[in-house]
Amino acid sequence: MSDRQWITITNIAGPIGFSLSILSNSILLFLIFSRSSPIKGAYKNMLIVFCAFTVFYSFVEMMLKPLIHLYDDTLFLIQRKRFDMAKWMTRLIPTTYCWCYAMSFCLFALQFLYRYVAVCKPQYVTYFTGGYFYYWLALILSLATSWGLTAAFMFPQTNRTTESFLYVIKNSYDLDPYWADYVAYKYFDTDENHVRWVNILSLFGVLQHGLVISLSFGTLFYCGFQTYVNIQKNTGMSSRTRSLQLQLFRALVAQTCLPMFMMYIPIGFMFTCPYFDLQLGAITNYQTVMAQLYPGIDPFVVLFLIDSYRRTICSFICPANTIKSGMPSQLEFSTTTVKVKPSVSSNGLISNGPEILGDPTFRITWSQPQRMVPTAKNGPKILATIEHFSQSYISMSDRHWILISDIAGPIGFSLTILSSSVLLFLIFSRSSPIKGAYKRMLVVFCVFTMFYSMVEMLLRPLIHIYDDTLYLIQRKRFDMAKGLTRLIPSTYCWCYAMSFCLFALQFLYRYVAVCKPHYVTYFTGGYFYYWLALILSLATSWGLTAAFMFPQTNRTTESFLYVIKTSYELDPYWTDYVAYKYFDTDENHVRWVNVLSLFGVLQHGLVISLSFGTLFYCGIKTYFYIKEHAGMSAKTRNFQLQLFRALVVQTCLSMFMMYIPIGFMFSCPYFDLQLGAITNYQTVMAQLYPGIDPLVVLLIIDSYRKTILCKTKILEKKSNICFKFQRKSARGLSTLGVNRRCMIYQQVSIW
Repeated sequence: MSDRQWITITNIAGPIGFSLSILSNSILLFLIFSRSSPIKGAYKNMLIVFCAFTVFYSFVEMMLKPLIHLYDDTLFLIQRKRFDMAKWMTRLIPTTYCWCYAMSFCLFALQFLYRYVAVCKPQYVTYFTGGYFYYWLALILSLATSWGLTAAFMFPQTNRTTESFLYVIKNSYDLDPYWADYVAYKYFDTDENHVRWVNILSLFGVLQHGLVISLSFGTLFYCGFQTYVNIQKNTGMSSRTRSLQLQLFRALVAQTCLPMFMMYIPIGFMFTCPYFDLQLGAITNYQTVMAQLYPGIDPFVVLFLIDSYRRTICSFICPANTIKSGMPSQLEFSTTTVKVKPSVSSNGLISNGPEILGDPTFRITWSQPQRMVPTAKNGPKILATIEHFSQSYISMSDRHWILISDIAGPIGFSLTILSSSVLLFLIFSRSSPIKGAYKRMLVVFCVFTMFYSMVEMLLRPLIHIYDDTLYLIQRKRFDMAKGLTRLIPSTYCWCYAMSFCLFALQFLYRYVAVCKPHYVTYFTGGYFYYWLALILSLATSWGLTAAFMFPQTNRTTESFLYVIKTSYELDPYWTDYVAYKYFDTDENHVRWVNVLSLFGVLQHGLVISLSFGTLFYCGIKTYFYIKEHAGMSAKTRNFQLQLFRALVVQTCLSMFMMYIPIGFMFSCPYFDLQLGAITNYQTVMAQLYPGIDPLVVLLIIDSYRKTILCKTKILEKKSNICFKFQRKSARGLSTLGVNRRCMIYQQVSIW
């Protein structure tokens, strides 16, 4: 039943993604073709091709109605036919989906290559204009086509894959096999002795896929790094050109990161699942939904990261861009340009109002026939009006995040108390199947989850990226000494590290309990507290590193005060911050690595490597051992699988709700990505996560789930049995015997 629900979900997501794709790509194409567009030449042609491809990709999603399913060490890419077609055509058409997948990252590589040439080797730009442009298109088309043909012919349909496909289609989705076809990514053949052998044809298919991926992503990373370094040097480039190049580069990085996390990494993981015999089943259709929505979301990256496009859209959506001043005239954005130079205000300070919007020219027209140009007399008043408007217009949405996080905090805290309390009650009940050291670990994890939620409530954190710095901001509830105020925000960082250290410890114990049971004694008694001391020390080192190796400087304090005042309108006295800033900028605007911050990054990397290395190694080993079913009863094996699945789901939940987004935000200062207040999305996720996490154990462990979901049925069953006893009493059984049997049954059914 749950598998068939994916058909409904994908049928809904398909039209939504297609409609969104048509809308966003049409807007982007309109702006690209407008005369005021800052994007010209070959790169304009590339963006047009990319928009057309994105619409086509979305159309393919609509027509193929794909499903993805992992079964029998095979990744099935299933097409649901809309029309009756010849068998050979039905066989080729699903590979169109694979072609689109390869075409997308080949197009990204071509865009990065052009940006590298335009910035670092401008003398070679001519090789992307005129007829040369079509040669580049032919090259990436041939690479993508080779990928599609490889999927069609080097991963053939066999009797074994067809049997598995028919079983999946019938039992999981209840579809007519005649109206479906598939591509089967199966890398091994199994002989009569159940020994797996590498399929040579599939091996060549994997090598071809690896070659295309290596060429594309190798070009992407090399050109991206070189382009970024050259732009930062700012050699032979005006500030306006440099600003546009940075905008284009950031848009390209964001456009690459979006499909990386929405498509390439998840699909790459699914391609590896047949190697490890991971039977994920229909849950892989999550990726189908992401792929359906992605073509509609991707153009918004360009629309909102290119300044002129973003302002055009904002001015169209919000006509409030009209500024009414105290004078009889009216200011509004238009095409007439007036350059406003910095002027001295009445208090002696230099006013740079127009620079607040990031544009050295501010476009002004007057509704009256006469034109007023800022002068020494009226200039400060005009600049004050512009500055007031720009601050209120930009920061209004930023201040909304305070309200959102203030609502999410109590909700997350209440949910945490409820779910963790229920889980602790079930763990301590006599019927709990979880015993020994793992019971202690779950108790510690529940207590830590409640503490984490309490820290969220007390610190009321905000996250903001500004001036190539990631700010973790604390809003104080009490007046404290400066030293204490400086340390307390690092408690949030401590909780972040403590969570994945605890996951690593649980995976390590599951590995020992299943694969090396003779070492379980090293997790019992006093040894358990040594393990706790170890992960506490790792998490504490992370927190202290955040406090002392990313220090507050004059530059970070100035930027922090600007953010607090203009974005959130908070009193700086009641706030403090941790600043993740990796570079210092000299007077020539050249960035240098901050050595202290470098050591902080290395420490964070060491803790992450230890934790996630342990997690993945122990997880894979445990899964393989359970699958082999060696020396284990069916009941024990089933229970171990339940614990393992709960641990995997808990880890995946935290990965997608916390670790991957926060990891991405930590990397933003490297690329000077000014995401601003939108990073508070992660604050809200972190507030809700502690309340959601215990629900995973409650719903995956059979005995806990049945206790919660079937309590009503048990009570009904007890009433029915007591009623039967009472009917028997009418036939001669004493009332005392009936009451005694009812009481005994009720006591037994509780446990």
